Amino acid sequence: MQKNKKEHLNTCFLIISYHPIIKSLIREILKKNNFKNYFFANNGYEALKIIKSNEKKVDFIISDWDMPIINGIELLKILKNDPEFFMLSFMLLSKSCSVELRRIYATEENADIFMTIPFKEDEMISCIINYLNSMPEKSIFKEMVHNKLNNNYMEVLTLGLQLEDMSTNESILAGESLYHLKKYNQAKRLLNKALSKEKNSKIYDLLGKIHFKQGNNLESLKNFELAKKQNPLNMTRSINLVREYLLQGKPKKALKIITHILKSNPTYLDLIEIANLYLGTGYLDRAYKILKFLKPINENAQIFYICCVKLWQKKAHKKSLNLLTHCINELPQNHLFLYYLGTIFLKKGALQLSHKYIRMALKINPDYEPGKRCIEYLEDHLKLGDK
Repeated sequence: MQKNKKEHLNTCFLIISYHPIIKSLIREILKKNNFKNYFFANNGYEALKIIKSNEKKVDFIISDWDMPIINGIELLKILKNDPEFFMLSFMLLSKSCSVELRRIYATEENADIFMTIPFKEDEMISCIINYLNSMPEKSIFKEMVHNKLNNNYMEVLTLGLQLEDMSTNESILAGESLYHLKKYNQAKRLLNKALSKEKNSKIYDLLGKIHFKQGNNLESLKNFELAKKQNPLNMTRSINLVREYLLQGKPKKALKIITHILKSNPTYLDLIEIANLYLGTGYLDRAYKILKFLKPINENAQIFYICCVKLWQKKAHKKSLNLLTHCINELPQNHLFLYYLGTIFLKKGALQLSHKYIRMALKINPDYEPGKRCIEYLEDHLKLGDK
């Protein structure tokens, strides 16, 4: 068995799984190998709340793939794209179904360790200790990630020039920076060179976006299709392709892919992304049909709010109120939905009810400017009514 370096024994692990047996097994493995700091979450959403609260210091995440609300691969993507948390070490565990496709997906999203379930104790602890022992405090790649996530695109390119031969991930970071700087031809040359060494769905996806910006619809569509083919489990690739089909006036092809996604056990965030796509491309009723069955969380409340507003604007008042009521029941402490319900009562001339709900919204968020303006208007008119 591997020897632990003493400084690593204070590593704080966050173990995330919907299954008590998996959490218990991992805890016993860590405990047996003298790791003493670990705590637990049932899914990625709970984990995010723990990590972002800063109440507990997290150094190393061990996460199951299959979980409700936010699963393991989605949590990995969120954290690796967060300038505050991208440095967290992340081990992703997956059951054996579609394991090679899952391995590709995890690698593309920069998982530090990927392991299949069931796993052996020696295998798990060896991976953890080897990673901790070899983990560099600084690297050009991590500096590039840090700068890219903070929108310092020129610094990313400057760091890239220090490398004799960029890896795939380093090429993607440089390509994304060139894309944001609107240096599209340079980005294409760099990304095509990287593709000659290794196929990667992120590269195809980025090339699709670049060709779209340059007005080359055929090449754009071709690259989005290749991105989906290279990483079929990443529904974001499929959704980007759907968006491209819709933008090019090919709704039948777009809806065929969405039908396939909806039949392939999509995750909560996949469904939210599809609903958001529908909202952005004018398919309001389809967005509503998805959102009315989903539980809103604060991180995506804006999507539900926009759907409520657009439904009301389209005179679909019953649907708007149904969704609004659903959101208030699920998120009673979110000011947006209370505020909008107040504005609906205002439009109907029910000033007392409008005042009640907008006042509730301001109690939650006293700095919400639309609410402050609205309550001032209401109180003036209510005073006039009393006279």
